[in-house]
Amino acid sequence: MLVICPISICAERQPMEISSHIAGLDIQQATVILVPPSWLSYARLNEETLRKIGCVYNTSDKKFITDLKSILERNDIKTAIGSHASFELRNGIFLTLADGTTVKWLFGQKYSGQSTVPGTFNHLPAYKDLSFTAADSLPKDLTNWALEANILDVQNAETRANCAREMHP
Repeated sequence: MLVICPISICAERQPMEISSHIAGLDIQQATVILVPPSWLSYARLNEETLRKIGCVYNTSDKKFITDLKSILERNDIKTAIGSHASFELRNGIFLTLADGTTVKWLFGQKYSGQSTVPGTFNHLPAYKDLSFTAADSLPKDLTNWALEANILDVQNAETRANCAREMHP
């Protein structure tokens, strides 16, 4: 049985207030990777392929990092206790902190009829593959953030062209 509860109450049975956790992070670098919903994949994506084919947005600009924190804080992230969330990986957020650790969210996309997007959260050593759900607005909020920031960082020319066409019409 899958139980959904606020992350502050039952994060893997360890208390964790996600808003406080995000607000307290000393983020030096933020990377957001988005795979547009219209892109089809013949194989299931993993983190490695997400990084290769996705639209990558990197920043160390404090304004955009603050905006990203705000997006995470307002998208109703809740833990999913009892089993790992099953989802098709389409997006990722990778935060490099001042202490050298990485915080990452890997998650799916909004599907018709669903009000949340599932994913996993990692901030080692305390949290590994912690299942979560977030408001279905998270992918759209991140797309809007990426458009505003205009920090596309893709080396492959074909991927860069596809991202520009799909994400920056």
